[in-house]
Order: sequence, then C-alpha cells, then structure tokens
Amino acid sequence: MAISIPGIFRTLYELEGFKPENISWKETMSEEDTELDAFLDNKWEEQLKKKKAALEKNGNPVLIQPDEQGIPALYEVGKKIMYDDPVLVVGEIAVDEKGVLIQAHQERFSTVGLWDDEEYLTYLEKQGKVKGELIGTNALLVTSDDYLVLIQRSEKTTTHPGLICVPGGRPSSCGESPLVHQLHENAEEIGLKDTDYNSMGVRAIVRNDQVEYTLLLFGMVLNLTRAEVEKQYASLQDQPIDVSSLEYFSPQRDLLLQRLLRDFSRQGERGCLTTGAYAQLTLYGKERYGDEWFRELERSIAMLNKTQ
Repeated sequence: MAISIPGIFRTLYELEGFKPENISWKETMSEEDTELDAFLDNKWEEQLKKKKAALEKNGNPVLIQPDEQGIPALYEVGKKIMYDDPVLVVGEIAVDEKGVLIQAHQERFSTVGLWDDEEYLTYLEKQGKVKGELIGTNALLVTSDDYLVLIQRSEKTTTHPGLICVPGGRPSSCGESPLVHQLHENAEEIGLKDTDYNSMGVRAIVRNDQVEYTLLLFGMVLNLTRAEVEKQYASLQDQPIDVSSLEYFSPQRDLLLQRLLRDFSRQGERGCLTTGAYAQLTLYGKERYGDEWFRELERSIAMLNKTQ
C-alpha cells in the first residue's frame, strides 16, 4: 500500500528494489519570460530585506550586495548565505522495470519563498502559467551502531530554520545523477566520503503536500559508528551554512513512533522534523517494523486529529 500521512506527505512511487544508479533525470528547456523575471527580481529583493532584518534582529551582521553573477545576495562576514541560483522543477516521471526517469527544467530559487504568495499566484494565473513544483533528494543515513543521522538546521537558512532534517537538497541542473547529487550533499553537510557506505538503496518518490515539493528518498547504511560520523562532521573545514549540528536518533520501535506523533502535533516548530525527514522516518519505520507499526501510527494520528 502507498504510504501517506495526510497534510504532510504522500507516496507517489514506491521504489524498494530499484537500484540507485537506475534513477535518472533529464533536463528540458525553460521558457524565457522577461516580464516574469522582472517581477521575480522585485520579489527577491523583498525576500532578502526580510531575511536581513530577521538576522540583524538576532545580532547577525549581514549585508546585501551583488554576487559574482551580479545578482543581489545576502552575505555574512563575506560568506554568501542567501542567493538566487537555479533550482529544478519537476515535470513528467516515468517508472518501469528498467528504472525511473524524471524530467525537469530550471527555475529561479527566488520562487521557493513564493509558494503561498498571493501576488505571485495571481500573476501566474493571469499569465496562464502554473507554479512549478521543485524536485530534490534526501537520504536517511543509518550508522553501523544503529543510529539515524539527523541534521539540526541553522537559524540562518532560508527554508526551515531550526527544524530537524536529513541530508539532501535541491539540484540546480541535471548535470549529475540523483545518486551523485545526494552523495555530494552528504559530503558537503556531514563530511562523508564515498568509502563510508556499506549499502545504498532508493526508498520512494514522495510529495510534500505542505509546500508542493517532490522528493526522491534514498536509504543508506554507513560503515561508520555514531562517534566516527561526528568526527567526520567536526573535521569539515568549511562548515555548511544550513547545518547547526547533528542529531543521532535511536530508531527503537516505540521511540520512533513517539517522535513521529510528537512532531505531527508540533509541525513547523523549532526542533521538529521537516516533511522530508518525517517521510523518511515513517517509511523506515514501516520497513523495519512492518504494517502493524504503520497502522498504529495512523490510528494514533487519527486520534490526535480528533482532539485538535
């Protein structure tokens, strides 16, 4: 059965048994629209000013200035922390016995913060356009001593500040495969090397129903202990701006259930799971503990919905 938690995520394709190297994406051409670009330029400046004000309120010295491409960006002590790079928007997804092919095209990162912006949505409607849905990847990492590796996101990040996620991100092009893209994310955010893995698999393609975002979920088992992963992370010379710290979670049956129920009730609060992490932990729990575990989660969520 397709796994879904209404209001959080739903599974589009279950990919258990597929090999990660058989998952690919293909970039299609984007339409040029100078009027839309001008509209997004103004919206981007608004987003930068809003984020700058929030960071300055917390005592962070930040500056808006053009980046190397001449596009306004937000800098902190000379480091670029918010910028309008390309992102991929998902098109058709084809799944057969040979593998998965995801078609996608480029849009601007500035559209990410506009998913519920009424002015932006009204503009698209008048132009006869449809808002694109982002595509990204993430991975649930399991250490050799049976801990799940989670990430506490920085307060400085543009999306989901202070929440708990798993390593991953949005590609800017189809220049590298989904698997290679995810391995680069693991290296950048945690410090993992290609030799640190015992096994790699692909779990599912899910849809984040909160912000209309499609995610390709990988599952990876490391040959490193929790302590060794932390050592790798601590040795990173260039600390990623999105990561505040790592969290190691013991996925015991009841602890995993309790974590998902707690974060269902506190969606969006600091220290809670992002939708991508929530989907990963839910699917992992079903794989590890079976259908009855998932039915117990569904029943408990249904009870929570009645009391809220």
